[in-house]
Amino acid sequence: MFRNTHASVGKNQGQDCGVERAWTSLSETRALPICAASPRAHTAYMRLEETRPRGGISLTEVLIAMGILTVGLLGVASVFPVGSYYMQQGDIAERGSAIGQAAFNDALARGALNPENWLIWQDTGVVGVATPPGVSNNTFTRPFAQMLRQQKAYHASAANAIGPASDLQKKTAGETAGEFGSVFIIDPLGVASVAMLDDSTRQHVGGTPAWARIDMRSGGVFPASSLLSLALPSPYSSAWWPWVETGTINSRWPIRRVSLKQPFALGISKPLDAELAQRQFASIDDLSIDLPPTQDKPSILRWGIAGTDLNGDGNNKNDVLTRQSRGDYSWMIAVSPTTTAARDALATNPSNYSYEVSTVVFHKRPLGGANPTSQADLKSNAELLQQNERGARASIVSTGLNGGEVLLTRFKPGTESGSTAPYEPDSSPFDILKTGQWIMLCGPHPNSTDTQPMMTARWYRVLAIEGKDIKLDASGNPTFNTTDPERRLVSLRGPEWPWLPATDASGNTDLANNVHLSNSLYACIPAGAVAVHSKTIHLGGNSVWSGGESGFGTAAPVGPLYTP
Repeated sequence: MFRNTHASVGKNQGQDCGVERAWTSLSETRALPICAASPRAHTAYMRLEETRPRGGISLTEVLIAMGILTVGLLGVASVFPVGSYYMQQGDIAERGSAIGQAAFNDALARGALNPENWLIWQDTGVVGVATPPGVSNNTFTRPFAQMLRQQKAYHASAANAIGPASDLQKKTAGETAGEFGSVFIIDPLGVASVAMLDDSTRQHVGGTPAWARIDMRSGGVFPASSLLSLALPSPYSSAWWPWVETGTINSRWPIRRVSLKQPFALGISKPLDAELAQRQFASIDDLSIDLPPTQDKPSILRWGIAGTDLNGDGNNKNDVLTRQSRGDYSWMIAVSPTTTAARDALATNPSNYSYEVSTVVFHKRPLGGANPTSQADLKSNAELLQQNERGARASIVSTGLNGGEVLLTRFKPGTESGSTAPYEPDSSPFDILKTGQWIMLCGPHPNSTDTQPMMTARWYRVLAIEGKDIKLDASGNPTFNTTDPERRLVSLRGPEWPWLPATDASGNTDLANNVHLSNSLYACIPAGAVAVHSKTIHLGGNSVWSGGESGFGTAAPVGPLYTP
């Protein structure tokens, strides 16, 4: 029957056209109507429609498509953590910049820039200066401005009685720079982390035992590790002479860390404890919030006790309730006198001289949480401070209006200080050196002398770091010499520095000769510095906070003069 139907194709188009279309092209058959006069043709067409294989996708094709889709989705997913990281870094930089400006204004209002309120490390007394009442050796109890006035008065009275010119030179500006420093870091948080407290009286320990003196003294300089490794190569430029070590463990390092007086602690020279330092030198804007387990409930702001011993009596009965914050952002303030006269004027009339003041903001700065009261706590806090405040030798490679390039060289443990003990931490200082952070480049000004010392210390942002994957030689070029110390070639952005790259007699760059001052500089590398706000100002201003107990040297006694 099917053969007959097929044979009739083309003879009777009116009745059998559906079968013709079914055999020739199924698509064409769909496009043309089936002849109503031929039921058998319609039945044959429907059978063809049911038995013809339909087009589809095989399992292999599905697996290939899924693989391609997975690779694409993974590429898209990898963008989210990278984008989140850069958003976080941008937020940190933005908040750090805003906090730096606010902290600068807060320091002016609270009197942090008033030298009368500064307390620094008291080693074993100052030559020619009577120690004021309440000051103990090996503590942070020395009133900076008062004792500096006393030494300047001693120099004036003893100048004609000393005799030999060498002794006279020792008692002038060089000695003052060695004993009182030339650049000052206002950092109550750093001091509080290593300032030993008596566990019963909560007062700062005087006559500290020998096991604690080294660790506590590390908080008296900046960076803390420079106490343990004298950051001067040998030979070095004669411009460093006022700060060269003369017997004690680096008490002459020019960058000193200072704290502020504890309010209402009348009659004693007591630096800020950890609680008050946290309140004044850490941000309270990043509030701590508890998130409930269910999303239909609001977040809860955390409250707690302020923990501030306001009257210095050793108890917290006058504490107040305060909002809790994460405290991720904290800061310290660097004060750099522009001349030797400006440094001496800190004791008398700082409002008449210019000072470079920089507020350095940290994000999650690694510090010990409270004043140590035991040997174990002190050791732990001091080591943490030293590990995260490192130094490296710096040589000027290039200079410009906005910074330039420097070659940083790691100090060898124990060899730079002239001691056989490995005082330098074992870890590399470059482990905490990151692009985007801030470091301080410092060294004597080119016009510095042993009788008129002038230190320059400025902050710079790290733009690029080279030398992580290959060793560099003394000129900053790649080398395969395994005996070369660890080095980094770093690009910095910031104010123009006064030093020029060193050259030899032929005019070629000479970065290996440390007698050149520009090859004998120092880089301070603190971990977590994310923003710096700098201004050149006159230290002054009168407010209920800034006067301290005696104003700018107007009421504090000069004390008895030293008789040689």
